[in-house]
Amino acid sequence: MNDAQRLTVLKSARAELRLTKIGYNPSGGHWHEANELLDKLAADLAAKPKWLSVGAVTKPGASLLDMRLTHNSDGIALYPAVDLAWGVGVSMYAPEACVVFLKDTSASPGEALYLKGVSGLQYWFAHLDRDYALGHSFAKGAFLAKTVYQAAGKGHGHVGVNAEVFLGKGRQLKYGRSGTGPDYTTGSPTIRAQLQASEL
Repeated sequence: MNDAQRLTVLKSARAELRLTKIGYNPSGGHWHEANELLDKLAADLAAKPKWLSVGAVTKPGASLLDMRLTHNSDGIALYPAVDLAWGVGVSMYAPEACVVFLKDTSASPGEALYLKGVSGLQYWFAHLDRDYALGHSFAKGAFLAKTVYQAAGKGHGHVGVNAEVFLGKGRQLKYGRSGTGPDYTTGSPTIRAQLQASEL
């Protein structure tokens, strides 16, 4: 529920209460309707966002939420990314329970995975040593793949994050110094801070 929806629920509850002619009666028509609406609002406000469970993609490692995105995923819109898991043969793990929801041919070099998490976030993992079938699922923390060799000893894993489910269709997380680049610069807020701001 977003803030506009919460406000609608609150206004509806107030409207019900204004219609009452007698004192509090929890089973009375308007009181009953108002209490149901207020209970719905309270439950929504108490619920934690699903994205809070997103964890690390390396071990040991910080939660992906605490990363600052630094560049675009070349040729893939709305998946700003961070590079990590530096080296060849470094293991990468699922940041949350997720499933392969789209197929990709390669990441040049290596394989790539489009994953959709239970939170609704979508990921593009690239420069991997293996691929999986469409619909393959992973538990949070499950092994995904290892990083492959890249020229000039710059082997790494690439993780692009699509947050349209929280930001709105066609909107993406900020990356780089200005929020829209330039590539391979820092300065944008962490993924966690951006998702928190999207809920305000």
